[in-house]
Amino acid sequence: MERGRWLPAAAAALATLVIAACGGSASPSQTGGGATAPGVTSNAIQIGTTNAETGVVSASASLTQAGAQAVFAQVNASGGIYGRKIQQTVLDDAYTAPKAVANVRTFMSKPVFAVFGGYGTVPAEAIVPILQQAKIPYLFPYQGNPYPGDRYLFLVMPVYRDQTVTVIENALKRYGKGTVYALVGKTADTAQTVQEAIQATQKAGGTWLGYDQVSQGTTDYTPYVLRMKQMHPDFLFVSTDPTDCARYVTAVVAQGALPAKRILGLQTMADETFINAVPETADDMLYAPGPNAPASSQQAKQCIQIINKYAPGTRITMETLWGCGTAQLFVYALKKAGPNLTRDGLVKTLQAMHDASAASVFTPISYSSDNNVGERTMYEFTSKNKQLVSIGTMPVVSSSAA
Repeated sequence: MERGRWLPAAAAALATLVIAACGGSASPSQTGGGATAPGVTSNAIQIGTTNAETGVVSASASLTQAGAQAVFAQVNASGGIYGRKIQQTVLDDAYTAPKAVANVRTFMSKPVFAVFGGYGTVPAEAIVPILQQAKIPYLFPYQGNPYPGDRYLFLVMPVYRDQTVTVIENALKRYGKGTVYALVGKTADTAQTVQEAIQATQKAGGTWLGYDQVSQGTTDYTPYVLRMKQMHPDFLFVSTDPTDCARYVTAVVAQGALPAKRILGLQTMADETFINAVPETADDMLYAPGPNAPASSQQAKQCIQIINKYAPGTRITMETLWGCGTAQLFVYALKKAGPNLTRDGLVKTLQAMHDASAASVFTPISYSSDNNVGERTMYEFTSKNKQLVSIGTMPVVSSSAA
């Protein structure tokens, strides 16, 4: 795996030329096997990853990258895919939009065949339009915002608004009807997510009390907690990154403001970063969906073996296993796409997947020409004594296709 900082992209006029070049074809002599994709040669498949190697979410983001890197190392050690090794360039975006954009410009000039992985909403929102215009596949970032009509973006986990509806409806069925208050992180999809959360609460027979919206990286959550405490909710729904979720819930405990029934969250709370950071009294109230099986499960054994062999010493967490799973899904798709590899060929291969068992840590993956979100079900998690406990799977209520 290649790491490092490259020279910044040239001026905007040159970037326009790069986009056109990246959407074109490489010569057969460069690609071999009849492939015509930029970033593909007779012995290599170049991919790029913009990831938060530093910054507020770097601990989690680095684990997803380590899991993926282990799979690519295993594949390359076995001779690659149709004789081509996966060569991954990872550039640090520090969980910021400008750096993510600069990294993608660099990948386009390299060029890479696809942009793979990465962590979080902030970088993804910035680079999706650029990659869509350049017709470069953007595969399996760890985020869940919808981008309707984007042919080249493929997600694994259901979008956040669908996770929100699913967890609220399931919680009120499992733990009884009640009142709901929420804290949500600001994203481009927040307003729509809140509206669907209100509708889900009402549909399940509950009462929506209100919500607070915060920027990621907020350090003082006490004012938000005190406002929520006055409402005495039965359920507290929290949707932001794992670190901020933990800060908020820790403040909830400090103010004696735990909800009467459960703390609800998205996949960011079915995560060791959150579990390890909050007081045990809050940890034991968790109810959240997760996109992959936990380390204690049978489904995780294959990934754990790969990670232990090819990335020894790496901590095995939900995020490490996510990285492994997404890399396995990518490899599965590359094999299915065949030796004559093109970007559009990969897109068509992914869209043809139906209930594919492409990665053992994921539930079956299905895509189609009008839905680029792979999981139709998610794992269902509670927690006990600082351990995530999987209690089954939950079908995801789909409000839209991404």
